[in-house]
Amino acid sequence: DLHAGRVRREFLDSCDLVITTTKHKAEVSAFWGQDKKFLVVSAVPNMDAVLKLARLPVGSRVGAVAESTAFAEAIKKMSQTVTLNALQVEAATEGDPQALRLFAEQHAVLVTSVERERLTRQAAQAGQEIIVFYYELDQGSLALAVAGILNKTN
Repeated sequence: DLHAGRVRREFLDSCDLVITTTKHKAEVSAFWGQDKKFLVVSAVPNMDAVLKLARLPVGSRVGAVAESTAFAEAIKKMSQTVTLNALQVEAATEGDPQALRLFAEQHAVLVTSVERERLTRQAAQAGQEIIVFYYELDQGSLALAVAGILNKTN
């Protein structure tokens, strides 16, 4: 969002504390400056989604529906890291419902981002498995974020 211009520097400057993930720390530091106050937290894949992916048969063709191919790459990398049944992951980034229907027809399972869940459900075939994949804060990071926010409000 920083590179795409969806987050303006003035917005960050007006914040007392910016919370970012370990993955995005360098990007935020480069954009906003090292001397600024930000809190770094860890985000982990939602375990329910990981377990659903792990239960798929070996070699399953999985369609990843999101706004960018980075989502599909993250699914591929995660499946390789935890050896999830050698999944064949292909990406669909188009928002066209007809193109997405054709894409859905070619895949046994669709993995979608939260942002594309509604569109994915509309394009899916009856009974087709849809896994909503997202990252969430681990419990330690959540406690750290809450403490950081409470410190700023007191």
